[in-house]
Amino acid sequence: MNLDLNQLVKWRREFHRFPEIGWSEFWTTSRIADYLEDLDCFEIFLGKQIINPDFVRGRKQAVVDKGLANAKAYGANEKWLEKMEGYTGCVALFDSGKPGKTIALRFDIDCVNVTETRSPEHIPNKEGFASINDGFMHACGHDSHITIGLGVVL
Repeated sequence: MNLDLNQLVKWRREFHRFPEIGWSEFWTTSRIADYLEDLDCFEIFLGKQIINPDFVRGRKQAVVDKGLANAKAYGANEKWLEKMEGYTGCVALFDSGKPGKTIALRFDIDCVNVTETRSPEHIPNKEGFASINDGFMHACGHDSHITIGLGVVL
């Protein structure tokens, strides 16, 4: 796949529309895994494969449960939801088969507890990609971080 500015805009707007706070990013993680799987050159690791629950802080089960229910309602891929085992996050491993250094890139995916403006002048409202989750939005720019991460792998 070649880098396509229109695709990047589409991804960023998609992630902007579905913000999820920390430890509840099941839909987001699922979408990222879907896109990486489509490239057919990565080994994908999710949830407990990459997160040690003994070191997790600030995770609230009620928030996790709501995030998982929302992800299912928004059409998240059940295959990925099962593999996550209740923990979000995704690592994609690309093995070039060549000896050399290992490079790791990290991209945040959570949102913040901020209500997006309802102003009709706000571009996400004008163009139909404002947050659908009241009280949450990507005011932090992590929707762009996700998009940059996906753009890098293209």
